[in-house]
Amino acid sequence: MDNRCEQQELIKIIGVLDSLKSDALTIEDANRLLFAPKEVKHLESEGCSKLIIDLVWECCELENIQSLIPDKLESNIIKLKERAIELLKSYNGNDNNMEYPIPTHLKHLLKVDMSKSDSNYLSGSIVCECGCDKFSIQHNENREYDPQISFDEQDGLKVIVNCKECEKEYVLFDESKHGFNGFVNEDCRTASNDSLKELSCKTCGSRFFFVNVGIEAEDKNQFVEECVNEFPERFTADDYVDSFDWITITLCCANCNESVDWIDLELS
Repeated sequence: MDNRCEQQELIKIIGVLDSLKSDALTIEDANRLLFAPKEVKHLESEGCSKLIIDLVWECCELENIQSLIPDKLESNIIKLKERAIELLKSYNGNDNNMEYPIPTHLKHLLKVDMSKSDSNYLSGSIVCECGCDKFSIQHNENREYDPQISFDEQDGLKVIVNCKECEKEYVLFDESKHGFNGFVNEDCRTASNDSLKELSCKTCGSRFFFVNVGIEAEDKNQFVEECVNEFPERFTADDYVDSFDWITITLCCANCNESVDWIDLELS
């Protein structure tokens, strides 16, 4: 689900909550229209932001609040509406994200730095859906290639980050799947998580980092010509965002603020 669709979902939520507060709708009406488990499943299947999914789940609980503590119903409706409005505000000024070639797997992780980004280059920080921006890192950056074995039989670079606060795990980069060589050429195999090692700061030993990513995008027209037109059963024009040509990962220790330009990898 893209940013525009998520904005539309939030506008619907705000509208239903506002109608509940003004008694234009009943709780039963709201459940039938929007606040139901089937709506949550639909949002999950569409890849909607977890923040919105959690909000809808809480809206589904309004029926229980009405039954058990009816005097708290209005205050809960107001709080949920305020949360929805704040979420909607977070998209303000970010409509241009729709023009940025954000890879699919980073759509809900990458906070774009607009001053350093355009339609060809992305720069931004990694932020968990819970709002935390500190991560531990598992990686195989020191892997060694065997010249006697073909490249596609060897592990590519893999970087996994784990949120310090909620401990949710994300694949930040997998060379076998992300970027032109992985997404289009399928050049190498994915590394097992068991082969990854935890990264620590060389200065203070801390396990947690702020993570910044830079991505050089594939030219969309060239991707259409070389990939979509040649392999229409595999690719669509929108897939160009996943076939990026270069990635850099810069780290800053969350404890001592030591910065390091960690990954600088050409992918085409």
